[in-house]
Amino acid sequence: MKQTLLPIILVSYFLLSGCVTDHGKIERSLNRKYYFEIEYVNYAWGYQQRGIYIDDSGNVYSYKFDSGDKPQTPKSPPYYSGEELSEKYEHNKTFCRQLSKKLFEEKTKLIPLTMKAAYSDTTFPMADAGILAYKCYYFDKSNDRYLEIILKVKGDMSYKNLSPEAELLVEWLENFDLWDNNCNQTK
Repeated sequence: MKQTLLPIILVSYFLLSGCVTDHGKIERSLNRKYYFEIEYVNYAWGYQQRGIYIDDSGNVYSYKFDSGDKPQTPKSPPYYSGEELSEKYEHNKTFCRQLSKKLFEEKTKLIPLTMKAAYSDTTFPMADAGILAYKCYYFDKSNDRYLEIILKVKGDMSYKNLSPEAELLVEWLENFDLWDNNCNQTK
């Protein structure tokens, strides 16, 4: 009996030790890997898709689809499986840098506060410019999938999440240079 209980206790400890109960913090899960993304997509004058994402260690990566690659869309929007995101991010994946633990934790605790916000009206200010989207992901343990939370979209269409936390996250994400292969921050 003792031999059976020890592995159960150890596994339970490691699984539960990642949980954070303070309001506004994200629960760490063995399955959770992705937190933030900036994505540019354009179908005019040839297909383009590129972006930057931030993983569970605060690592910043860029990805870029080649012109012949198949566009990546989720099977059940706005939910992505971990496999769908991994497949998307493997396209010409490049490590850029690692965020400080303090900064990463400061930004991730804002994610749950963006989930239930209202959105602005959608406008269509441009044509053929593509879409630039700022996103975060909330990991839904109940179905083992990521809920994509749009923070802001601009380009051919424009709208934004109206929560103050979304505005803070967008202000931060807008500092990453999507066109720089090193994902440098512009400010």
